[in-house]
Amino acid sequence: MPTLTTGDGVRLHYTDSGRGDVMLFIPGWSMSGNWWAEQRSHFEKSHRVIVVDPRAQGESEPVVWGHRLSRHAADLRDTISALDLTGIVLIGWSRGSNVLLSYLELFGAERIRGIVLSGFTPSLATRSDWSWGFNKPPQDFIASVAAGYPDVVKAMIPEMTHQKLAPGTIARLTEESLRTPALAAARMLEDHMNIDWRDILPRIQLPVLICAGEKDAQAPPASADAAAALLPRATVVKFAESGHCPFIEEPQKFNRAIEDFLATLRPA
Repeated sequence: MPTLTTGDGVRLHYTDSGRGDVMLFIPGWSMSGNWWAEQRSHFEKSHRVIVVDPRAQGESEPVVWGHRLSRHAADLRDTISALDLTGIVLIGWSRGSNVLLSYLELFGAERIRGIVLSGFTPSLATRSDWSWGFNKPPQDFIASVAAGYPDVVKAMIPEMTHQKLAPGTIARLTEESLRTPALAAARMLEDHMNIDWRDILPRIQLPVLICAGEKDAQAPPASADAAAALLPRATVVKFAESGHCPFIEEPQKFNRAIEDFLATLRPA
């Protein structure tokens, strides 16, 4: 089981398979890298595929501190440095997308050649000029996580997809998410649910692919269009039969969308 240690001493688990240009996947809030299983098995045939369990997620060390987006972005930098990666395509889902934006803001795009954002919205909070907020006030949801994290996870995972997942799949993914301590899960949401990323989007000069499920209640497709309008080099691909997880619900279409995106990028 490959692991690395972050600059502040936390053990991170990751998988590293295949050979070729580098693709690095970051899962969403409290989720393990196993959510990317379809992509790992597909792309490792032609690329070097690295899938990271963020701190306190999956098989990484379950610490309850260091859960601001900036620290998770620093963990990503530590991973890239430890593995000496260059020419990377970063793929993030949900909160993982915001980790990627935090990374670009703090550390720049020197080693990156493109990014893919899935289940992405630049603001989870409703604002006077942003109507696509989360269906609960951020602090109310964070409080519910702190008070009853297992109940939140058990209810949330079946609701994230438009297509019905097999009961065994739901049970496995739920069990993996419950490895995250409740306090860590709540702290991960403090800035994730309150930050507005729209100011940074026009400054991102990298090619960006946004993958949006048309049935996504957490990151509505209209918010993907609004975000793309702010990005200088963005493409949106929508998934008619998907909710928040098109990479699981429509994996073949999702993988083709990434393949088409990769074909447009400069060589690594």
